Amino acid sequence: MQTPPRRPGTSPYRPGPPSAARPTRAQTQRPVANPRVASGQATAAARQAVPPASARPVPQPAPVAHNKQPKNRLALAIISLIFGIISVLLCIGGLLIFIGTALNPYADDTVGMASFIISGILIVIFSLLGFIFGLASKRSSSGKGMAIAGIILSAPPLFLTVLGVGGFMFAAIFAMY
Repeated sequence: MQTPPRRPGTSPYRPGPPSAARPTRAQTQRPVANPRVASGQATAAARQAVPPASARPVPQPAPVAHNKQPKNRLALAIISLIFGIISVLLCIGGLLIFIGTALNPYADDTVGMASFIISGILIVIFSLLGFIFGLASKRSSSGKGMAIAGIILSAPPLFLTVLGVGGFMFAAIFAMY
């Protein structure tokens, strides 16, 4: 049988009539180790040795050990996944714009290139944010799968955009000479 937990400031000691079964402090010339007797009653000397409940210090709860548990970063994992999906959709849209502009001989090249550049900038922003948020939330206690999915969805558009911008710059520099 378990005893219920004690509230701070309360005493489990309940005084009762003196018992002759246990010697008092005056009889033994030493402090009484246990103020309780088997029958649940205490001696008169033991009652005098125990200060009232209001004078005793209140026991403080034990400090909680700080476990190095990962923080809950579920929101960052969700944002990483959303930014990864957006960057994939923007990458597909940018490729379709580029292909449509390249295959249509009557298309206005400035509008096609401007929309391609804007989508490339948005892809870099969303992919980079999705990748960073995914890395930040990968070690969290919840949302680890979403964080990994956000990283996986954000990395290829970022890589393709950086590769495309580098290739475009290389082609522009090569065309000048």
